Amino acid sequence: MSDSTDQNSNSVRIHITGLDFQRIKYWLDRADASQDADPVTAFFSAWVSFNYYYCTFAFSREYKLQFTKWKESKWPGGGKDKRGDGEKSQWSFLVNSDRFQKVYSDCKVTQPYLLELTVKLPIKNMKNGRKIPSNKNCVCKVSDLSIDQVFDVLYQIRNNLFHGQKDPAKEARDLELTTFGVKFLAPFMRELLKHTDS
Repeated sequence: MSDSTDQNSNSVRIHITGLDFQRIKYWLDRADASQDADPVTAFFSAWVSFNYYYCTFAFSREYKLQFTKWKESKWPGGGKDKRGDGEKSQWSFLVNSDRFQKVYSDCKVTQPYLLELTVKLPIKNMKNGRKIPSNKNCVCKVSDLSIDQVFDVLYQIRNNLFHGQKDPAKEARDLELTTFGVKFLAPFMRELLKHTDS
């Protein structure tokens, strides 16, 4: 998906009409405040900020038509059974945009510690047993993963928690995953906001 960079700026800008920065910052502040004492709540809060961002991006006047065409190319015929109408299509559309990928690439320079974070993979999809990602069986650095894999891992952590199929209060592995999730997602969202205007 192609979207151009501002000609008068050294840094890429993502313009999203109607994006409420205060709403995102509110959730990120909650994530930061609870990260040490309660990484599960912190991850939920960070995810809410990301969820609002990618949903607003996909349905904004700038990108809605592109999103519709992109969905149709990825999941011909659409329908929730093919994930074309689900949340995954929304965040995947954002993550696959040129501007988002440029911001992610810039993070490798401005926030290199994010790429050094590690996570034990794969993560099991508790609904169907599928492994995410299917080609990794190791403790991986974020830098070892493609951008799609990073956000697929975060999404699977979110799904397993939201669907009540994980218990970080009892399982060390579940706590480890949510801790990884918030340590990556909260600071990444703050970096993404620096490259965003409405």
